[in-house]
Amino acid sequence: MNKRVKRIVALVILGMIVLIMCAPTPSALVWGGHLTGASNYMVIDSDNNSNDEVWAVFHDGSPVESPPGEELFRIQENGRVGILNPDPTHTLDVNGSVRVRELPQDDSLDNLVVADADGVLHVRDVNTIAGGTPNSWYGVDTGAPPSDINDDIYTNGEVGIGTDAPATTLDVNGGFATNIVTVTEVYTASGSDYTILADASTKSVRVKLPSAGEVPGQILNIKRIDDHKKNKVVIDGNVQEKIDGQLTVQLNTKYMSYTIQSDGSGWYIITSYGSFGQSHLNNKNR
Repeated sequence: MNKRVKRIVALVILGMIVLIMCAPTPSALVWGGHLTGASNYMVIDSDNNSNDEVWAVFHDGSPVESPPGEELFRIQENGRVGILNPDPTHTLDVNGSVRVRELPQDDSLDNLVVADADGVLHVRDVNTIAGGTPNSWYGVDTGAPPSDINDDIYTNGEVGIGTDAPATTLDVNGGFATNIVTVTEVYTASGSDYTILADASTKSVRVKLPSAGEVPGQILNIKRIDDHKKNKVVIDGNVQEKIDGQLTVQLNTKYMSYTIQSDGSGWYIITSYGSFGQSHLNNKNR
């Protein structure tokens, strides 16, 4: 029998001896020698107090030494377990960080584990996180609370970003970023577009607008950024939808731009600027 096996057998025998010694005896403190080294101890305190009758392991000395050893963990008669905590107040009370190496994934569940200020864990319904009350957000396709982070969602209330007292439907207390894209050929705009820079330096550019009925209220900024004399930049309405009454409009000069908006049935030019920033409306359209 090698030394390692002998050591393990000795530890098992030692543990059995300690348990026998700790049969209920009022007010008896029993500490059982060395466990794995010259300074580690297993201790059982047996009395009639359910909070104090424990099975514990100490490091760097026994609890009766001066100074006493450090208690690593304990199991109390009342079922509470303390790790680096000699006074557990919950079934498992850990005085330190906790690491879980593997958890099963189940995207159908809708409860989260959260901690309060004292570190006590609780279960919280995921639907209460975003709006503060259940079912504040709904899936566009289902009308039910969203089940996936990629769902298209909506809410019936006002939304505040950077403010807890939104005064409008969307109230942003700070800056925001929007999509911007540079195009060099035929480009079909979508509901995700906001600013489109048209570069016709190599060939003409045609920007096809999305159907106004599919994106009511959408605003698009379209600007020409080249100075080619012959190539054109044309903004094209969707099929028969018109832009200020016309099927197409053009950006004829460098830095000329239109800001247009859909009303659900067509497109309207809200602002327009020429190369020097002056208000400009191009009437030479085709």
